[in-house]
Amino acid sequence: MKRILLLGVILLCLVSSSLGQEDNDKVVLPDAVMKHVVGRIVRFHFGHSKTKRVVPVSAIDMRPEWFPSMPNVEFRFVSDNEILTYKTGAFLVENIARDGSAYTVNVGWGNHTCDGGGGNIWKFRLSGERVTVWPTKLGWGTGCGNYPPTIRGLKVGEVTPNELKGYKFFGPGKLKTIRLGVSGRADIRLLFGSECESECVYDDEWNMRVEYFNEAPGFTET
Repeated sequence: MKRILLLGVILLCLVSSSLGQEDNDKVVLPDAVMKHVVGRIVRFHFGHSKTKRVVPVSAIDMRPEWFPSMPNVEFRFVSDNEILTYKTGAFLVENIARDGSAYTVNVGWGNHTCDGGGGNIWKFRLSGERVTVWPTKLGWGTGCGNYPPTIRGLKVGEVTPNELKGYKFFGPGKLKTIRLGVSGRADIRLLFGSECESECVYDDEWNMRVEYFNEAPGFTET
């Protein structure tokens, strides 16, 4: 009989600004449009790089084929967990929303935890096959107030020092990239497959039960 490992993975809240969306609260545009929009934005930001640089890009809602090939610039698509290893976070192009006859998109740097991110709002308009893209002077930012949540006796994100001898699932185990208070459902699925929901197979001896929290600022779990 398999034993159960209870893992509480806290999915932190993300506060973002948008002016209205579609298709189940998400704007979906053709690849050709996105390639034009993203290409215009990244050329504006990185088109004059004279030295080689690697630009981490949040993989959420972005596709590599939308990014142009540019001299001296390598775009590296990173997961939520990987973003946290970069001091300034990753380059973000996200939250496309309708704004009258045009669209807005947030462009900047940061991550998807409550460290947040920020930058400028860009706009673009579609007219037949023509796509016009331009930056605005408007800014955006994210954050979650009093987050991350506090867990008594545990520094959020660090689990290994708290594990019992002989039961180390994080440090040397499969959960070594998971950080309590930071990682979310996508990180668990990346490790254990898309079928992994509330209970997942850890190995031949253990099943793993996962709980996700998405609460208001000030939430505390002991």
